[in-house]
Amino acid sequence: MEFPMSEPTTDSTVQPPRRKGLRRTLWTVAILLALSAAAYLAVPPVARHYAQKLLGEALGREVVVERVLINPFSLTAEVGGLRIMEADGSAEALGFESLRANLELESLLRKGIVLHELALDKPRVHLALEADGRHNWTDVLGRLAALGG
Repeated sequence: MEFPMSEPTTDSTVQPPRRKGLRRTLWTVAILLALSAAAYLAVPPVARHYAQKLLGEALGREVVVERVLINPFSLTAEVGGLRIMEADGSAEALGFESLRANLELESLLRKGIVLHELALDKPRVHLALEADGRHNWTDVLGRLAALGG
């Protein structure tokens, strides 16, 4: 009994399974690199802008954020040079040199924040008692109470 042999295909559009797997792997790596680059380059300026805007609106004061750094590979984020000004804008009321958060890889698995380290460098707070017996943060506390209730 003879079995007919199948003829070899000469269609160049059919790729061996190994090449398809390699192509998918390369696309996956390219997409991950693009997302990482976006997180590293594009997210910090946007985060800085919205941090200043939203905090300023919530507190009713000028807020300055000098830098935001995000490293998606080491799961770290840093906010540097934060300054919240007095109500009249004349001086700094609160500030710090940097606030660093170092997340655990477990954060990705649990879909929540798991901190390895949270470090605050060179915090500064100015608290003053006004002539009428109120302190210089009374306006902020009033705004926050109105937002929460």
